[in-house]
Amino acid sequence: MSAPILDPKAPLLDINYSTEKPCIVVELGHSLTKCGIAGEFAPRWISPSVAVKTRVGEAPLQSIGVPRNVWDYKEKDDLRALLVDFFHSIYFKYLLVNPKERPVLLVESVLCPTLIRDTVADVLFHHFEAPSLLFAPAHLLSLLPLGTQTGLVLDCGYKEALVVPVFHGVSVLKAWQAAPLGAEAIHLNLQRLLGSEAALDGGEKLEKTPNWQRLVPESLCEDIKVRACFVTRRARAAAYAAAAAAAASSEDTPSASSDPEPRPVDFELPLDGGRRLLSVPGRVRELACEALFEPDSDGVSLPALLLDSLLMCPVDLRAPLASNILVIGGTAMLPGFNSRLREELTALLEQPRYRQLAGLAPFKFHSPPGKANFIAWLGGAIMGALEVMGVRALTREQYRLSGDRMPDWPEFFHGSLSSQEEAAKGLERR
Repeated sequence: MSAPILDPKAPLLDINYSTEKPCIVVELGHSLTKCGIAGEFAPRWISPSVAVKTRVGEAPLQSIGVPRNVWDYKEKDDLRALLVDFFHSIYFKYLLVNPKERPVLLVESVLCPTLIRDTVADVLFHHFEAPSLLFAPAHLLSLLPLGTQTGLVLDCGYKEALVVPVFHGVSVLKAWQAAPLGAEAIHLNLQRLLGSEAALDGGEKLEKTPNWQRLVPESLCEDIKVRACFVTRRARAAAYAAAAAAAASSEDTPSASSDPEPRPVDFELPLDGGRRLLSVPGRVRELACEALFEPDSDGVSLPALLLDSLLMCPVDLRAPLASNILVIGGTAMLPGFNSRLREELTALLEQPRYRQLAGLAPFKFHSPPGKANFIAWLGGAIMGALEVMGVRALTREQYRLSGDRMPDWPEFFHGSLSSQEEAAKGLERR
């Protein structure tokens, strides 16, 4: 039998390209929101999660034009008004796309309140008439760019740090851990350190100035953290703690002479438009991030969250998870973060509580193909470009037939349209 003759004019690969426009991918964070188009390698825009009310009918006159964080809502109607203005900016200011032509993939945390999910679905389906919507968990999406299905995902963002183990694409939800150890905790610690150790105009301490908190708001603390702060090594942190304990026993204040060498460089920061000058010691830059690693009265710290999560996992899952640790979130971009976390994990294994995990060392961390603050968004951009987006997403018609209910993300299969029609008829009979 002779071999078939190939047509030289025929294409080598018969690829059917989709005529549908790619979906938009949005990661709504407490501090920053990442938005872009599926299939791209980075977000098109990273902006604060802030909305400006522009409709007089939905807000008091004094709130018109005042920027507000989307998460600082008072009630459902207030949240809906904020989200309408917020997504209006995403569609027509940042992405410049028609909302009626683009499906939406929203990257969410497992701790996202149900009110947020339901209100986002209501705004996108009823106000902007989006064709379909899919909520996808951030800890699962963050593993897609790595090409792996197993990992211990630590998401260290603005409000909290969240640890979720994932094994072969399945979330081990019974082992999740969370604590308010994020950028907000660093800002509060930095503000406290500035008040006790920084000097204003080269004179007395800042905390002796009336209303000194007004001079160092959270926005300024965030700017100092991003530009000047870093995570120190464990040995230097122990030296600072020993000096502070010695000073406390002698009822004295820690001095710069007791700081370990080499000492970080001091710097001066202009305030009030340059009219005043704030002298910031170098030790403040080094100690600001210790709020994440110092255990509280309950022994909770960032490395303890990871080990507690491993303890709650089945024994046969612990070794693969300890060898596939992924750290994401904007706070994880601080210099020295991963190195300090690895040191603390190894040191905690000597405690009796975690001694049964000693065989898991050394812990191995992934190096993701991108910045830690948008790895989850990148996974959403990959998923949004696949055919699974059309299968898993909830269409506007299905949303209407289900009684305007957005299913939770563990419901991997939303059911066919006919089954939802039966469910809707059952609700009408009741």
